[in-house]
Amino acid sequence: MTISLLEDAVRRLLSDDCDITKLAPVFQGNRVLLRADLNVPLSQDGSRITDENRINALLPTLSFLLDAGAKVAIASHFGRPQPQKQSREAMLASAHSLRIVSSWLLSRLGHVRFTGLAPDCVGPQAHAKVDDLKPGQVGWMRNTVSRQSGLESIFLTQACLLENTRFHVGEVDNDPEFSRALAELCDIFVCDAFGVMHRDQASVTVRGQMLSLIRKRALEAPSFNHVA
Repeated sequence: MTISLLEDAVRRLLSDDCDITKLAPVFQGNRVLLRADLNVPLSQDGSRITDENRINALLPTLSFLLDAGAKVAIASHFGRPQPQKQSREAMLASAHSLRIVSSWLLSRLGHVRFTGLAPDCVGPQAHAKVDDLKPGQVGWMRNTVSRQSGLESIFLTQACLLENTRFHVGEVDNDPEFSRALAELCDIFVCDAFGVMHRDQASVTVRGQMLSLIRKRALEAPSFNHVA
């Protein structure tokens, strides 16, 4: 019975219904909260990433969303900080900050597509970072792939990384208010963190808060273009 349920779950996850590439037009111009698992191991001194597999695994989804014209805010936990015992300043200065992952993403994506790390994952600082992301717009760059000379048009949509979700007690406590604060950053929620899907943590269960926000926005503005 257990094996049958597992097989059914895997079959559903691999079905075309879960393929976001079929929804490309939906993402154009929208803010996407992309829940990732960037909890990568570090060297003993915390100066370098020793296994990049989890970040590399995110790149296809991130690239697809950017190419589809979405403004992407990436959310992830990182390590086991203790917000009950540590000050915010201490956590930001510690190896639990996602700044090392932000530097890695910047080296891969470049500053045109990646704007760096937000000081927080919710609240005014997070909103300011997301609001500064460029929407899908046409820009120009030199064509380095084909042999044709001249310039080609591209979408200059951008992504940013939000600071460690576990810097807030509400993440591990699965606080619905913290989920709601995350949901307010976006129009669409995409979870690409398969390894944490089983956890009852706020940045994973945020999809429930997204549905309530969608209903609220639809009531306030009947023309609101919403997707669940």
